[in-house]
Amino acid sequence: MRVLKFGKESFRMLNTRRAPGADKKRVQYGFASDPVGLVQDPPKAALPIEHLEEAGSVPGVNLASGAVDMVRGSIDLNLEYERATMARNAANYAASNKVTLTANARWTQTAATPRADIKAGKEAVRRMTGRYPNTLIPGPNGANALCEHAAIREQVKYASAGSITLKMLARTLQLKRVVVGEKVSCPETAADTAAATDMRDDDAILAYVPDGGKYQVRPSATPVIFRV
Repeated sequence: MRVLKFGKESFRMLNTRRAPGADKKRVQYGFASDPVGLVQDPPKAALPIEHLEEAGSVPGVNLASGAVDMVRGSIDLNLEYERATMARNAANYAASNKVTLTANARWTQTAATPRADIKAGKEAVRRMTGRYPNTLIPGPNGANALCEHAAIREQVKYASAGSITLKMLARTLQLKRVVVGEKVSCPETAADTAAATDMRDDDAILAYVPDGGKYQVRPSATPVIFRV
């Protein structure tokens, strides 16, 4: 298949003025397209018929439904891992759209300025897309650091004396939403006693995510990634 890819036609300054009777400027509307290869993920869940029949006699137990949910969950987990790996790859970002915070600038440090960092990131996205970002996707470490940072807590202390929720954090940062990338995974051969690892670790992605089905609005292709 091919995926539609639009340029910056909406941002270009065009000389459209004309004298009476002169030809009108013709603007070419179109798009480029990139090839996309589709893959298949058709795992099967093995479920002995004897187990299915025995479980069927117990109210509320449906092993067939559970097997389908397990396989579907495995496919979704693999897809989320691929997306997270792509989104967290710093090589996919321009130099102006990636920030590595070190030493006292890390959001876990008292001297850090997370609100200023995100504000600067919002301007970087706007300059590339014409829209302010509306979504921040931090990993668990980044989300916890933001919610516990003294500057953030100072900002919302009159609104709530308790824990800072993600909605409060989004409102403080002037964003529509903050979504924590909380998924974990482990290798196929990992032991049951092994701890899983975070798919999204010490980073946060700031992006404009289109709401609705307007397919021509895809400025989410130019987000900002913070290494926190």
